[in-house]
Amino acid sequence: MEVDFTGTWKNQNNSTLELHITGGIVSGRFESGVGDGGEILWEEVSGRVLDDVITFNVVYSKYGTVVA
Repeated sequence: MEVDFTGTWKNQNNSTLELHITGGIVSGRFESGVGDGGEILWEEVSGRVLDDVITFNVVYSKYGTVVA
């Protein structure tokens, strides 16, 4: 059974993750709550869902980092 992870998620660092799931494909955007000097760092999210497992990543090319 595929779980619908669609929604807005927040963590203890005040980061926000917006997820949209269509046919097992994850899309959305992520804002890091631990950004550089308060700068808003929204970036695109991509990934996959299989049943009740989700994987996704965000590439911050400005900083040369990946969040997964």
